[in-house]
Amino acid sequence: MTYEGGHHDVPRNYEEAAKWYRVAADQGDYSAQKELCQMYVAGRGVPQDYEEAEKLFKQLLDRGYELATDLILVQEILRMQKKLAAHKVV
Repeated sequence: MTYEGGHHDVPRNYEEAAKWYRVAADQGDYSAQKELCQMYVAGRGVPQDYEEAEKLFKQLLDRGYELATDLILVQEILRMQKKLAAHKVV
């Protein structure tokens, strides 16, 4: 995504990148779902939102996402799940 990395005359703009990843993710684009998930985990271009990241991650799993292909994302998701569990009132 040009906005995320910047390219030639297009300045880096994480918010704009997140907007276009959302459009593609909502249409079922696998790569966009993965990128947007990572953005929500990191709070890059969008407010940090572990619940939204988890929702996107579950969509990836439902589509057959290979966990071993991105161990960093898996580690972040596991860390996110621990934080969510710690904040939930039982």
